[in-house]
Amino acid sequence: MKKFKTIEDLYKTVFPALKSRKEDLHREKYVMVTEDDIWNYLVETNWIDSENLELSTIIDDILNVDGYKVSQYVKDKMNSKERYLYFKGNEE
Repeated sequence: MKKFKTIEDLYKTVFPALKSRKEDLHREKYVMVTEDDIWNYLVETNWIDSENLELSTIIDDILNVDGYKVSQYVKDKMNSKERYLYFKGNEE
């Protein structure tokens, strides 16, 4: 099993899956959803208490994430003005 030095390394590795899912969601009319939104949603909801997740599980979660739930997450974050990527600029 591959170990990642940083969360950012993991993010870069799974980015193609994030991009693919974003494109799927755009076809499903969830056009405001970005790759970062999908990542942040899964970090906050699916992976928050997880340890030693397999890369295959992470990819599966990305490719099968519910578009409606991610869309609602984005709307909530936009309303609260807390929209940033979970490894950039939030080390306050």
